[in-house]
Amino acid sequence: MFSEVRKTDDLLAIVDSMLKMIEHRGPDELGVSSPAKNVSLGMVRLTILDQIGGRQPMASPCDSGRYELVFNGEIYNHLELRQELKKLGHNFISSHSDTETILHSFEQWREKCFIKFNGMFSIAIWDKQRNELILARDRFGEKPLYYAKNNQEFIFASEIKSIVSKFPGLKKLNNANIFRYLEFGYGDPNATVFEGVEKLLPGYYAIIKSDFEINIENFFALEDHLSINHAVPNLQDFESLLRGSVKERLVADAPVGIFLSGGLDSSTVAYFANELNPNISAFSVGFELKNYDESFYSRLVAKHLNIPHFVNFLSETDAISLMAKLPMIFDEPVSDPSIIPTTFLCQFASKHVKVALGGDGSDEIMFGYRSIKALKLYYSELGNIAKFIGNHSRHFGKLIPSEISRKLHRLVELENRPVESQVDYLISPFSAELSRNLSKRKLDSDLTSQLNASKKHFSEASREDQWRFSYLTGYLPEDILVKTDRASMYASLEVRSPFLDNEFANYCLSLNFGNHYKSGIGKQILRKIMVDRLPKEILNRKKQGFGVPLDHWFRGEFGKTYKNYFLEGAFISDYVNPNYLRETYLSHITGKANNANVLFGVLQLQLWLEKWSSND
Repeated sequence: MFSEVRKTDDLLAIVDSMLKMIEHRGPDELGVSSPAKNVSLGMVRLTILDQIGGRQPMASPCDSGRYELVFNGEIYNHLELRQELKKLGHNFISSHSDTETILHSFEQWREKCFIKFNGMFSIAIWDKQRNELILARDRFGEKPLYYAKNNQEFIFASEIKSIVSKFPGLKKLNNANIFRYLEFGYGDPNATVFEGVEKLLPGYYAIIKSDFEINIENFFALEDHLSINHAVPNLQDFESLLRGSVKERLVADAPVGIFLSGGLDSSTVAYFANELNPNISAFSVGFELKNYDESFYSRLVAKHLNIPHFVNFLSETDAISLMAKLPMIFDEPVSDPSIIPTTFLCQFASKHVKVALGGDGSDEIMFGYRSIKALKLYYSELGNIAKFIGNHSRHFGKLIPSEISRKLHRLVELENRPVESQVDYLISPFSAELSRNLSKRKLDSDLTSQLNASKKHFSEASREDQWRFSYLTGYLPEDILVKTDRASMYASLEVRSPFLDNEFANYCLSLNFGNHYKSGIGKQILRKIMVDRLPKEILNRKKQGFGVPLDHWFRGEFGKTYKNYFLEGAFISDYVNPNYLRETYLSHITGKANNANVLFGVLQLQLWLEKWSSND
């Protein structure tokens, strides 16, 4: 925190209180300092590397302690950077602290150091000499960084609750972003649901001067890395980079495990992790409802690789219990139902390990999502037929199943949407009917214009790269990585993503669509290197999300627990037509339709509004 209106003791007390709101992120150690009379830095630490040498806040050993740092995350190439810095004359105190490597790197290269870091991070550095604060966030947004400012104060934190709990005046709702959530299922990458709280975008750094002016620059431009290489991909290079990424993410002074879903991504990570560390264990979630339980696939992989495997079964009662906690865990509404099993899995795994490797990022960089197939269909000759059927599906009656009919309607709805928002719309859990039943108070501005501003400068790229860009700047940081970070850190567990390694990701991003996608299936290179290494059932398995039996739950005790939220709609009536909400719920529980995803996304917003919209 950086303030011109508070005394040092007050600042220290406020920061200490803010830290206690997010103590789950680092229960091993709490540290607070005041590097200047108007500045206080604080850190709650999960000790993964160098327990003694990595204590924070950390002051630079050179330049009379000119720089002081707090840092959340991991820098996987810190030992390489350490050797480079030693050759340049830097002397290190710790044996293997990546925190100290960041300090020396900043001393040597200042803001240019951020592009050198291969890792996940949010960083804050105070420069005593220039009287300025520097913030930075990793290139894909694995670690969060929020801030709020006025003319006299600047506050930052890893979670929104840490800010608004001490500064309730910042809690004014950002209605435009709430409506955007109801359009696409997640918020604007440039904003939060509170008007007073902002976020630093992935791949950016900020410099806050003593007059509280903030200058923001990017150190990583995603568009510069897309489809620059049209050569035939080298399978050996691909495999070497991926193996190296997994190897780096296994390094820890604490127990490490694997999240294993039985999909291609997590199974690949498990294969290389087991090859590099034969003692590693895998953790999975199963469902008590046998028709929905897919733990068969994770068991199959674990048996094939001979990995110790632990499965915990998620019941409807567990889901009800978790739902009450989600608004406080996530701070913003999240429409993705997989936040329930993800949170459940993290709590289970954290009883055994302190670090887990996951498969996030693979689908985004290698065209793995099923929506890509829908987009390709839309722009093909068959797309014209699909759009015709979608527009006239009522005339085809029982010839078209309702689920297919809805998907065809989604394609029809793409007609008047810009390319850069088509991905957002297709992956949204909400229906076109919901968009048409939003409150009359809905803002007149086009919600799609709130997309990442840099997309405006990306119109010359191939259509496929625009889709990939949308995944990487929207869905990945605003849904997938938010889900993983908050769920894991709530359980005091660190999750690492090998597919988001700088070098590996750059290589994948440099290859064009045709290298990754063939005959309606993405991740072609990944599939090739895993042939004969994984069971055929895994290689040939259709893309599955982290499936949740929501349709069944909403017709059971889960639905009964929350039925008044749909029948009365008290907390959401300013945003969604209550009559539509009631009809959608009744249509689902009577079995006339499967509206589970819509109901879940709306319920998440209602529970969030109930928790956060007051000024208490």
